[in-house]
Amino acid sequence: MPLSAKKKNNLRKNIYRFCLVIFASLSVLVTTVILNVADPEQSLADHQAPTDSTWMPFIGEHKIWCTLAIGTGPCATHHGTWGIDFDTPINTPIYATGSGHIKQLFGGCSPFGGSCNSGAGNWLSIDHGDHWSRYIHLSSFANGITVGDWVEAGQLVGYAGLSGTTSTASHLHYDETSPQSLPVNRIFFGPFVACHGDVVVQYPDVLGTTDWQQVPYGTTIRNDGYDCLGGNTPIEDTNPTTVNEINQNTPDFLPPGWIGAEVNDSFGSSLALGNFGSENSNDIIIGAPKESVGNISSSGVIHIANDFPRFNNSISAYQGEDGWPGSPDSGDEFGTSLVAGDFNGDGFDDLVIGSPGEDVNGIEDAGAITVAYGSADEFPNIQVIHQDTNWIAGIAHADDRFGSALAVGDMNADGYDDLVIGVPGEYYYPNDRFCNKKGPDACGSVGAINVLYGAPGGLSGWNDDYFGQNTSRVAGIAHVGDQFGAAVAVGDINGDGYDDVVIGSPDEYYRPSYRYCVRYSCGQVGAINVLYGSADGVTTANDHYFAQNSSGIIGRSEVGDRFGAALAIGDIDGDGYADVVVGAPDDNFNYYCRSRISPICGNVGSVNILYGAANGLSRLRDQFFNQNSSNLNELAQDGDKFGAALALGDLNNDNYLDLIIGVPGETISGKNNAGAAHVLYGTTNGITTSENRMLHVDQDEFTGNAETNAKFGSALLIVDGEILIGAPGATESGATNAGSIYYLN
Repeated sequence: MPLSAKKKNNLRKNIYRFCLVIFASLSVLVTTVILNVADPEQSLADHQAPTDSTWMPFIGEHKIWCTLAIGTGPCATHHGTWGIDFDTPINTPIYATGSGHIKQLFGGCSPFGGSCNSGAGNWLSIDHGDHWSRYIHLSSFANGITVGDWVEAGQLVGYAGLSGTTSTASHLHYDETSPQSLPVNRIFFGPFVACHGDVVVQYPDVLGTTDWQQVPYGTTIRNDGYDCLGGNTPIEDTNPTTVNEINQNTPDFLPPGWIGAEVNDSFGSSLALGNFGSENSNDIIIGAPKESVGNISSSGVIHIANDFPRFNNSISAYQGEDGWPGSPDSGDEFGTSLVAGDFNGDGFDDLVIGSPGEDVNGIEDAGAITVAYGSADEFPNIQVIHQDTNWIAGIAHADDRFGSALAVGDMNADGYDDLVIGVPGEYYYPNDRFCNKKGPDACGSVGAINVLYGAPGGLSGWNDDYFGQNTSRVAGIAHVGDQFGAAVAVGDINGDGYDDVVIGSPDEYYRPSYRYCVRYSCGQVGAINVLYGSADGVTTANDHYFAQNSSGIIGRSEVGDRFGAALAIGDIDGDGYADVVVGAPDDNFNYYCRSRISPICGNVGSVNILYGAANGLSRLRDQFFNQNSSNLNELAQDGDKFGAALALGDLNNDNYLDLIIGVPGETISGKNNAGAAHVLYGTTNGITTSENRMLHVDQDEFTGNAETNAKFGSALLIVDGEILIGAPGATESGATNAGSIYYLN
């Protein structure tokens, strides 16, 4: 029988009182300790002895909440000890205030509250020799730290949260105890050392007092980092990262005469790699599909940075400019998709640019691609291809959006790269009889792919293939809105020497039976198809079909999951078979949370990894990750869109591919949709979370700060062990949604 509101309230009070009794029993005050106040003019290196002032445990600006052990109002019964509460949003990085050994580590608590570990939640302590420091209410711990580990002052130890407390807001409770773990009664608590620019300051001295009790509730304190006047940089991992930001205001990035960052450019929406004009160079292509040409909105522009990591030798192009065919029209979105491959076998990569909003012969948003053939003279030959091109299968219809997705591989193993083109809005209406028989959902915008094969003359001829879920022997049933072809990827899954094609249908309709639908969920859930290559090209023989309701696949299909919205392919475990990473950026956890109300229960996102084998993609081996997975140092929350972008590459030179997962909806420092990315490493057993990194703009190695709607992680690319990340919503020089990219080395 459900408890009444009054009984629930009494229960909460009793639990709270019980926790107070537990803490009070531990709170034997011993001796008053007053730390020596160091000279503010000394360098930070002078503050490393345990008896000196401690470091500020965070970077940035945060408010002081409570400094009292016993009082009234919000600071009453402060865990039975003198301590400080810092107003730190959930997942704010927390750093060690001094060097020492990890002494205690208590985890296993929900990051969002509840009675756990006597109200302290996830917490740890560090033994500094003459005292311990405690970090309470964490959401999670830094990756890899265990009891006994030595940590340096300024090293990342965890992330702020509100675990184990009845507080309604995330915060860090910090205090210091004697070596016997008895609270030290520090009425004046002692100073914290912090950086203001390149000047060392001490808190609370800089506020005009040496008594923390005199600091008003809500006072903002600040720490710019750990590098001023000889200090040391926060230690987050053993491989320090250098981050460079590139945007359209970066000096010398744009050719002479070009205008810089503007509102809604969405620079960084797409990324690709090629070698178009010189031997052994890495040329990076960056799409800005919402860029306006003159006053023509969203016509689109691309930028080619020759010889990466240089960015001062770029080419910028749009339709109708300097030999590029076509004309800029509103909504073309030139640069929405990008890919490179050698279609004519001349040793130079050729560039393909998708314009899914292109009007074809007056048909709105039919879509087109532009193919620019590389050579020693850059791009002497450029062609435009669409479904009204006479040798292309299919017919241009309104909203087909031909070119929304692109992938390159050699499906017939003839030595020439081939091109896969996604047409997620492809219109299908063979005849009245068929459509009337199949029902109203069988005909309309169902989706398709075109496969164009390379040859000495490039992508031309009469040998293209066309596939949809109405094609004979292609698994699944075509429904209006499936978006078959919204994502595509190519690789040799079965190790036979022919590349295979993976097609995402993120809105695939699933309704196996009335009984199933009542019990679970039916509708647009998402799926993938695998079509295998052969000497004759892509074939429907042995077509594979997977959804989250397929046998052996981890997870559960739910309406709106968008399983298959993002794809990546490569041999992760080094067994000779390509593996497939499938993003479901709106994966819904409500089936798990039917009896709960929690921000983790919603459209949070997930990733499945299916491994290749001699008989093709296997359902017998599947890995599943979300932000609640072990060791990921983050929390799944509604709107994160974990898995919206994916990239594979060898980051640590161990011959196993590593995985980057984009989370463009991630909230960072209270900024919604600021975005983040997770780096997971490959092993002989597949992807592991035992070592991983989370990247976002509020980390020390990045310039600037997290901002609302930047959508960092929307596009990903790995180049020679370096990571490129697109943030198409970033604001530059006051221009919202101008966009930027970051590369990490």
